[in-house]
Amino acid sequence: MGLVDVVIIRQLSSQRLSGPVLARAKRQQSINISNIRPTNMLAAGALYGGTGYVIERFRGKNDIYNSVSAGFIAGSFFKRNAGPRAALSHGLVFAVFTSLNETFYPVYPYD
Repeated sequence: MGLVDVVIIRQLSSQRLSGPVLARAKRQQSINISNIRPTNMLAAGALYGGTGYVIERFRGKNDIYNSVSAGFIAGSFFKRNAGPRAALSHGLVFAVFTSLNETFYPVYPYD
């Protein structure tokens, strides 16, 4: 457990927080770098690649929309337990990242 976690737990247990202070404490607690593990990254890559392949075969086209929609689905899948708002925002972040990646670094030409 990191120093930030200990401070947040002590703050939450010693006093009742409300409003922006509570939101900030929860946000700091949810942003934890130790949650990024190689197995999670491997699962994200596999889900993104598999979803992109299925969408490409289903649509019969090879364009940027396959990557963007696969990124949205993969991002939403990994935050599904945090609620619909977190899933939607994480899906949008993945979709924007994959669209930028495909725009500036295309792997192969589109049909």
